Amino acid sequence: MKKTVFSRIISFIILMAFSGCSTAPAVNIVPVQTTRALLQHMQQTTTRSQTGRTQAQPQQAATAQSASPYWTGDGGRGRSITILPPRGSGLTENQSYLPDLVANELVSNFSSFSAMALFDRVNNQRQYDELLSGYYSDTDQAGLDLGHLASTDYMLLGDITRTSTGYVLQLTVVRNSNKTTAASHSGTVSIIELDNLTGVRRASLDLLQKMGVQLTARAQTELTRAATNDHVNAMTALAQGINAQRQGTEVAALTYFFQAAAFDASLVEAVSRTNVLSTNISTGNIGANVRNDIAWRSDWVAKLAETETLMNNMLRSTSPQRSIWYTTNIVEREAARDYTRETTELSIEAALHTHAVFPVSVQRTVQAVYDGLQTTGRTQAWGLNNWPRNGVTNSNPFNNRWGSMISIAFELLNEQNQVIGRQTVEKDSRFSFNGTRLEGPGTVFTTVRFTGVNAHAISDQLNIRIASINGRPPEQAGISRIEPMSAQRMQADRTFTIYNGAIRPSSNDRNLGTVTIPAELWGERVTAMVFENRGLTSVTIPQGIVAINDNAFANNRLTSVIIPEGVTTIGDRAFAGNHWTTTGRRSDGSSYTNHHGLRRITIPNSVTSIGQEAFFGHWTYTQRYSDGSSAIIHNWLILELAIGANVSLERNAIGAGFEVFYANQDRQAGFYTRTNTPRWERFDSMEAMRQTENLRNKRWRGFEIVLGVLIVGGIILLAVLLEPQSD
Repeated sequence: MKKTVFSRIISFIILMAFSGCSTAPAVNIVPVQTTRALLQHMQQTTTRSQTGRTQAQPQQAATAQSASPYWTGDGGRGRSITILPPRGSGLTENQSYLPDLVANELVSNFSSFSAMALFDRVNNQRQYDELLSGYYSDTDQAGLDLGHLASTDYMLLGDITRTSTGYVLQLTVVRNSNKTTAASHSGTVSIIELDNLTGVRRASLDLLQKMGVQLTARAQTELTRAATNDHVNAMTALAQGINAQRQGTEVAALTYFFQAAAFDASLVEAVSRTNVLSTNISTGNIGANVRNDIAWRSDWVAKLAETETLMNNMLRSTSPQRSIWYTTNIVEREAARDYTRETTELSIEAALHTHAVFPVSVQRTVQAVYDGLQTTGRTQAWGLNNWPRNGVTNSNPFNNRWGSMISIAFELLNEQNQVIGRQTVEKDSRFSFNGTRLEGPGTVFTTVRFTGVNAHAISDQLNIRIASINGRPPEQAGISRIEPMSAQRMQADRTFTIYNGAIRPSSNDRNLGTVTIPAELWGERVTAMVFENRGLTSVTIPQGIVAINDNAFANNRLTSVIIPEGVTTIGDRAFAGNHWTTTGRRSDGSSYTNHHGLRRITIPNSVTSIGQEAFFGHWTYTQRYSDGSSAIIHNWLILELAIGANVSLERNAIGAGFEVFYANQDRQAGFYTRTNTPRWERFDSMEAMRQTENLRNKRWRGFEIVLGVLIVGGIILLAVLLEPQSD
């Protein structure tokens, strides 16, 4: 009987073991990706399964040819063009930059809306300047082709002529091979159309179509509307910088290039010119070839005098961008009611914001000159060690305040458009130097109080208007934006401050919790974020951000983060240190530590590089063993991330050995995950990853069942074996 019971128990245990631990059927994982790289991978996989051979290369070639949203066909691929500034006729000295403005916009349009190769005038000139600097052999082949370069296929040139009402723009595209005309454009351009670049865009559209570029409806729409304010400002500053550089005023040119790069960081020519000039000045190259110490000092004094004169002229004649904002919620102060006069007090909130692009470009230029002067190592001997506070001219701009007070006249109107209240507020919008730094007011707030308002004139609907600014009509006051906003939005926006595109909390609160960062603040586009060690538990990063700066969200309490599409770079330690601990106590009275932090990341396909320790979350502890030995155990927070293909990863950008695993996977796009061990796995889709997790959980549950059955079976078997035998 014992043998029969024993056999049945063993059979039952074996049956349960096989049913609980049976291998799950193989899953054919179909990629379900959102990024372009993953979608291409899916298409290539599908092609292989259908035809038995890889069709990836032709498929990619076809994709490359039709990838642009701005043209169909080849877009002019394989053709090259040189774009020259048109000749100016009838232009005043203040308008001398306009030919360069036209050329810059043409270059921008041809590079954005066609696949033609454009001659790179900046880097080409920089390369030849270096090759002909005297450091290289006269017979070096690299410099011998100067004057013997093959020309581009086309050359775009023309004229811009000032008229009494605007300009005449005449442009011609010439074939360099036979000097025949490939396309031409002639038209009148109003002052406004040149200011907002509509006239130049219209010319670009005409020329591109005449050259056979098949533009899409989207491209035609963009080329027939005005450019954004930032784009116009960037192109204008770039043109003014090129014009100043041509005239030999390097300091002025550098200031303009700094402005252009600040308005549009993707403007390659502005960034290139800034880097070249800034390096030239800040490394002390001015006069460096002069061996005579007296002559060297004289050269530097002349450069410092040029800087002071430029700063004086520029600060007197240039007004920084400003914007005015006011609330539409009109509030009555009940305590101000006058029952005798039958009047009351109504109020709104207002803000004056001064953009920092101009002052920052000025201070960066002054800093570059100062750094160059210090690099000479001769400031003490030359008596220039107190520059810029002690200038070399009588009109030293570094000890003055610049700008002006802004006087804004607000009016309160009822439904009959009758002015029932008027109040003028005056706010400080001046700048002053502190060493090489030009400091300004940023954003100033005020309450506009309309006192003595006749109660009988108040209607259900009241409106606010700005009557004048510094005594001028608002549209003539040089204010870039005047806009109403809700009281709720103003209150929300006041929780942040912005300076030169860098947004940060306005308070010192270290427990911010959930934060949604706006794409712009007070009309200024957000380009950098400063939220280190602010107790963030959740953050929404706005669309339009191109780069996440170093330490942007370091040392907070984030558990997951989604990087928006469009971000291309993530800086060093941008999300590092999002790690904290809590302690608990066991039933036996001993304590334990729980580690929390950033475990899940979604990185879009647009990201191309991630800096050192960008998502660093790591801790160690010492494991002691029974034999007396010990070992340091490394633990990493990150467990799961989605990432695109071919991302450049700096040291410990993700951590936990991901960088090596990603490289071994040929830097493929995908969903990467690991358990609490250092071993990573890659999946083509989130669905595939979740399926695998579910299968593993199912197997684990099966193992737990089997283990339970084995334990129960063992107890039963032991009981049977120990049961006394009956006679």
